[in-house]
Amino acid sequence: MPEDKDLLTAKEFARLAGVKPGTITKWLRSGKLEGTKSGGRWMIPRSQLANLTAKTQPEPEPSRPSSGQTDGQSAGQDGARLYSIEEFAAMTYLTELGVERWIKAERLIGRLDSSGNWKVDSSSLRLPHIKHLLRD
Repeated sequence: MPEDKDLLTAKEFARLAGVKPGTITKWLRSGKLEGTKSGGRWMIPRSQLANLTAKTQPEPEPSRPSSGQTDGQSAGQDGARLYSIEEFAAMTYLTELGVERWIKAERLIGRLDSSGNWKVDSSSLRLPHIKHLLRD
């Protein structure tokens, strides 16, 4: 077992790898990276930084909508509707804070608009873990 100084948290590892902590967690769960849970936190040997391969390269960041879009009628590049956090929370049983957290944890498909506000892509409504959260 590596010494404690050679172990990194998922957040520390993500910073060094240049990816989001949620991506590191996905890689750990899928077996692309090796790590152990200690006290509810992932601990990853520093040596795993050298093991990053093409398989574990980050996915591209979602694109931002063009600056000519208005808040009420914003759409993604593929023409999908973009909802504000407030609109999406009203459509689901998630709170506004929950929606924002889920975007950042990559459980929802979201992006920042030109004003720096989070928007949720309508394709998130088709995600299996969201379907049961939709209000009737």
